[in-house]
Amino acid sequence: MTTTSLPRMHTETSRILDVCRKELAVLPPVIDVEPATYMLTMLTRLCTEFQSYVRGDIDSSLLIRQNREAFVDLRAAIKQTCPKFVAQPAAPKKSGKGMRNAGDELEDETNSVRPFYLNDMRRHIEKYDTFICVVVYLLSRLYPLDR
Repeated sequence: MTTTSLPRMHTETSRILDVCRKELAVLPPVIDVEPATYMLTMLTRLCTEFQSYVRGDIDSSLLIRQNREAFVDLRAAIKQTCPKFVAQPAAPKKSGKGMRNAGDELEDETNSVRPFYLNDMRRHIEKYDTFICVVVYLLSRLYPLDR
């Protein structure tokens, strides 16, 4: 039994040791200076690199292109989260042929977001009215106004 299990255990421990060494190799090098000094050095490098991009010392066209694309995606994501507010009490009745209401233009812009009318806002405020009162009360107790 020992002759069969010992080689198997040796193989298994060697495999686990190799995995462990690979994981340790991925870790960053040991910091040999004071941690505050190390962090300050890293921040200084970041600022220096950023300043060189600003001054144009480094070809920043790729960076600008990537950031512009990321900004377009971010802006689109933000626009999808905002309500499509229409300054009318409620949804207007459908107009006749060829006639358009002011709210129709908003509906054509983004079909994925439902229009948010004044009556919807009133319901939203009423829904959270009690919560807002409680928060205001608690804040007034925590931070009283001394006059």
